[in-house]
Amino acid sequence: MQSRPMRIQDRVEEDVAVVTVSGDLNARPSVLPFHKHIKRLAKNGIGQVVVDCSNAKWFGAAMLGELVAGLAILKNSGGEMYLAGVPKKVRSILSVTRLETTFKNSETVERALDCIYRKKLSQVA
Repeated sequence: MQSRPMRIQDRVEEDVAVVTVSGDLNARPSVLPFHKHIKRLAKNGIGQVVVDCSNAKWFGAAMLGELVAGLAILKNSGGEMYLAGVPKKVRSILSVTRLETTFKNSETVERALDCIYRKKLSQVA
């Protein structure tokens, strides 16, 4: 069975991006575009990124590495990364690798965005 190439879609509002990933999230060559995408967002002043994982069936070690690298890029520019809609199988990988505490996690994209906007409001007040 041939895998589908990684697909990345995003929507950006101010300095918050929702990045939806789907397709082959296992092999290094297929997940490299994610790293470039996060780098470009950070370079363009996007500090908060919600990665919508709801279409991901599985993450390989390469994708885990790209998530960690993306988080480092965002943190170095004062931002954060949230994982949203992480399927049960992928949550188990995050748990086994102890990465579940590295990322902010949310059940849905909407909840992650709510957390981001509430944090922004509290910083203004």
